[in-house]
Amino acid sequence: MYELRLEKQTISEILAKNFSEYFLPSIQREFVWDEDDIKELIESILKGYPIGIIIMFKTELDFPSIPIIDTTEKNTNKEKYYILDGQQRLTSLLLIRDKWELKRNGEIIKRTPIFFNPDDKKLRIKGKREYGYDFASLVNMCIFRETPKDYLQKTLEYIRKNFLDRPIAFYIIEVKKTETAQREIYKDMAQIFTRINKAGVRLGNLEMFLSFFASASVGKDDINKLHKELNHLYSMDLEPIIRFVFSNLKLSQHQISKIESFNKALEEIEREYNDTQIKEIINNSKKSITVVMELIKNSLGITNTQILPSENVLVPLFKYVYNKKIEHFSQLPEEEIRKMIKWFILASYHGLYSSKTDTRLENDFAIIDNSDSFPLEKLLESMYEKIKIKTIEEKDFKNIDINILRGVAGKKYLFILYILLVKNNATDWTGFPLTHKSSYDIVKHHIFPKDELKERGEKEEDINHIGNLTFIDKGKNEELQNILPEKYLQDLDPDVLQKHFIPDNKKLWKIDNYDAFLDERTNLIWQAFESFMKSL
Repeated sequence: MYELRLEKQTISEILAKNFSEYFLPSIQREFVWDEDDIKELIESILKGYPIGIIIMFKTELDFPSIPIIDTTEKNTNKEKYYILDGQQRLTSLLLIRDKWELKRNGEIIKRTPIFFNPDDKKLRIKGKREYGYDFASLVNMCIFRETPKDYLQKTLEYIRKNFLDRPIAFYIIEVKKTETAQREIYKDMAQIFTRINKAGVRLGNLEMFLSFFASASVGKDDINKLHKELNHLYSMDLEPIIRFVFSNLKLSQHQISKIESFNKALEEIEREYNDTQIKEIINNSKKSITVVMELIKNSLGITNTQILPSENVLVPLFKYVYNKKIEHFSQLPEEEIRKMIKWFILASYHGLYSSKTDTRLENDFAIIDNSDSFPLEKLLESMYEKIKIKTIEEKDFKNIDINILRGVAGKKYLFILYILLVKNNATDWTGFPLTHKSSYDIVKHHIFPKDELKERGEKEEDINHIGNLTFIDKGKNEELQNILPEKYLQDLDPDVLQKHFIPDNKKLWKIDNYDAFLDERTNLIWQAFESFMKSL
């Protein structure tokens, strides 16, 4: 019934595919890579670095999903490819093929062009000054979607050899449709990927997704509808929704996250609740989720879960609001809100539920269920028992020795920085408060340009240091590309700079004083954070 194979495909072969057969299951987050991520992907491929395995199902079975790209080409096959890991890389390659803009499920995905300089083999994101040639145009010349230029023959040969001819590994699980019940197939698929996880390939909440769709029909359509709505509004994953909703149907977190126990527990739910009761619980769960999301928007300016280090930290807040039957966050006393926000920040920063998620959530639910008001102190005591820390100290914040733009470890710093900018009433450098812009219109801006710092030999962790990053309008970021701060910061109002924690000492704006700038700005950010936490 199952055929597992590992195959290699060159990027040239990938770009020639009919992508009408390729879909993204609803467990997948939206495309979040920015130009820096795409640039690093291209650089890695050109240098021959491995970029990971792309994992997918090939099956006739239907999953809730959207096409990876809207296309006029028809899918002549009954089978579909469901991309489970690697959509950020595949989407980036499609953006290159389609000249930096594509449509997915009716929505435009667009990125700033990246230029390649044949003389020094370096890539630069398009700014006021263009260096070299649009990399997408070079690729399209190579695959004859554009007319090749004779004088670029040597450059095109380099792109063919070092980019288009590079292989990418695909791990494909083909699911043959047999007389076996569809429910059993879903169950087996979950088991397959559980074992892949144990071998070291982490696929997030895939097992929970498959367990849910392998289950009986308890609330499935309503929960899937709820997920689509919350994903559209907040980019919310399926996992926190399933964990929360089924906890309200009296399932433990261990029952929810394990396939066999989940299926057995659902049978009990069917015996205990009728369809009307289940719909009511799902609807009340939706109300509680909405209240919490409005609360963190009003308190912290967070409108999208993409900025969060983990979405599971939301679940205990959902549970508290659900227990209290809160219809709107304004019903919560100010003291309650401060306690909820303080716990939310500390739990998010420390990755409280990044491991032993079931046990830790269940323990904290028990604390919340037995409390009349939000139990901040008891939750912090519980946090200390679990991870031996319940505060954020100056040394934790200042002694950062990682590249915070790579991997999940650095997301907590960007999370804190964004909150502080919002609380400081920072604008996007085009006159609008950060909170007035869509999260997709706000990007991470390097105050000192990355390319200039690389030329000086700075390390990645120092280039992408919290002291060199802020959030501004996407278009403004493109305009300032590769311009040094000593030239452009003087054009901004001093009050605007102060709200972004930028030192007013203009000597620190010179690239020769970069280390001193980092120290001073990091100190200003820490002071703001310390003051904010005291206010809670």
